[in-house]
Amino acid sequence: MLGEKLMVDQIITAQKLIDADKDADRLNTAVNGSKTDNVTTRSGSEYPSLANAVYQIMQTGGFEPFSTEKELLASKPTLPKKAAKAMDTKKVWLWIQHAGESSPSWHDTGLSELDQAKQYVDLKLKNNALESLFDFNDSEQNTVARILSDGDIETAKFGKLSNLPKSTLDQAKQYVDFKTKSLDENSSQSLFDFRDKDESIVAQLLENGDLNLAALDGKGVAQFIKLLLSVSADSSEDSSIFKLHDVEGNLVFDFTNDGDVIFGGGRSLKALAHKESNSVIGIPSSYELLTDDFNSLISSYRNLSHISDLPIPTGLCSQKFKISNKAEFLSLKISQAERIKIDTPYYQDDHVVHPFLCNFYKTFRGFKHLLLLTPYRDTKDYYENPCVYGSNDLVNFELLSDMPQPLYERYPGSYNYNSDNFGVYDHTTGEFCVCWRNGATASGFSLWMSRTSDGINWTEREAITPISSELLLSPNILFNPLLNKWVMYSISNDVIHESFDGNKFNYRLSDSLYGPWSEPVFIDAPFTSWHQETRYCGNQFITIINDQRITGQLFLGISDDGFSWQFSEVGMLEGEHLNTYKASIVPNVTEDSVHFDIFWTSSNVATGDNLWQLFHAKTQLIQIEGV
Repeated sequence: MLGEKLMVDQIITAQKLIDADKDADRLNTAVNGSKTDNVTTRSGSEYPSLANAVYQIMQTGGFEPFSTEKELLASKPTLPKKAAKAMDTKKVWLWIQHAGESSPSWHDTGLSELDQAKQYVDLKLKNNALESLFDFNDSEQNTVARILSDGDIETAKFGKLSNLPKSTLDQAKQYVDFKTKSLDENSSQSLFDFRDKDESIVAQLLENGDLNLAALDGKGVAQFIKLLLSVSADSSEDSSIFKLHDVEGNLVFDFTNDGDVIFGGGRSLKALAHKESNSVIGIPSSYELLTDDFNSLISSYRNLSHISDLPIPTGLCSQKFKISNKAEFLSLKISQAERIKIDTPYYQDDHVVHPFLCNFYKTFRGFKHLLLLTPYRDTKDYYENPCVYGSNDLVNFELLSDMPQPLYERYPGSYNYNSDNFGVYDHTTGEFCVCWRNGATASGFSLWMSRTSDGINWTEREAITPISSELLLSPNILFNPLLNKWVMYSISNDVIHESFDGNKFNYRLSDSLYGPWSEPVFIDAPFTSWHQETRYCGNQFITIINDQRITGQLFLGISDDGFSWQFSEVGMLEGEHLNTYKASIVPNVTEDSVHFDIFWTSSNVATGDNLWQLFHAKTQLIQIEGV
């Protein structure tokens, strides 16, 4: 009977099965529910799901890991207190509301492993009696020397200075005494002595403005100034108050009378402050010094009271280098460039022609470069008058203000026009001259010139050649000190002897800029010639000539003496290009290499938007060597 009773008591009723099914659903929610789910029992009690419980633990003080500090700081807990850790920085953050805050936010506890290590190192350094006041580190941040808190100096090589043997200190003292002996002998000339702690003179500022240095055996910098006597290399001479040179004679600092400081290879302090400066804009290398013949020639004129302080344009005097491989120069290439927009006195974004570029070591009215151009709107020659532009980047060009623009217009009355402008440096006066051609094919052509000593005031025009039936296309004039003569290069026809048809490259000689000029000596070239420009490149001569009639190309030439020439047989423009007209070429030295700025215009073979447009390209570098 007892067994029968137990079996009756264990019978599962239908209600129990119903309740068990409900409990199974609640168990599933408790185990698998989200962090927002809660479970309500049959008795009415409410409990969080497992995920919800873990989440609440995290929110009420448990640590929650975040992969990055950024993710941590972007999170916002729903409960008032929480700690979290960023795994990228190892920092522990606490979500709490500090006094003065309107709401809680994340606060760095500063207890990361890295912070603790820093605290340990700082503590060790603070308690170290020989704490370093200043460390000198190499490029890999290894400490090679330290100034210690007790006044001692410690180096990686010799240890502490206080621990050096007395014999070593005696030798060092003898060396200093020897190095400063020569300065002591000059003490009567010294305006101010710089002494070390042992009262030994280490530098002297002398009455003549020189600076003697013990490290240079007391020779100072005076002997190096002779290396920089050339006008191009020392273009700030007239505006310099004091200069400092290194042991090689290179200009390190130049203090100018307009308050500027030139340093770091030619950088201007005023220029860095975006102020206009008339100081040096580049300190040249030894390659760029003027050759001795030009240097002595120009120096002999510097004693004249009327001498100008305008700088010499590069490429108009010879310098102490030469192109190492002439074939490399003749093989230089450029590509068709984007056109440069130019405003003229007549039109904005105008047509222009006959570029002549001048670069300087010293700014000309605040510009590094001058560009001479003649407007040529729709090929109408009454616009073809010389204009002067300034630029500091060879991209943007500004008409010089406070001077006539154009510099001169054609004569009134009978038909004539100006064209073919070019620049000349007159070493006898230090003036910069703008020249141009005037005339007409039927009546002949003459050359004219206007001078300036300040870039603002220009002289009345003067004739430098009488009118001639020769074309005198694109002339320019250089002085040759070896001959002591002026040399005019141009493209012209032979109307005197009628020995050939067409035009050829040629030169003429004169003792004066005003002539008389010799008959032209014509030079054969492997291309037809139309316009040219000849410059110095070091102690050599270079020319760029365009062939408008057949190839539309630009060709190069090079000469050691300016009279016997080698020419390129292939044009220098690669790829698709417009027909070229007159071009300008200027050398730019960089260490032991030179590249060339080429300016040119399209010709009237082009039409529409491509008519008489200005272009600029730089060639690749080629090797040079000193002479």
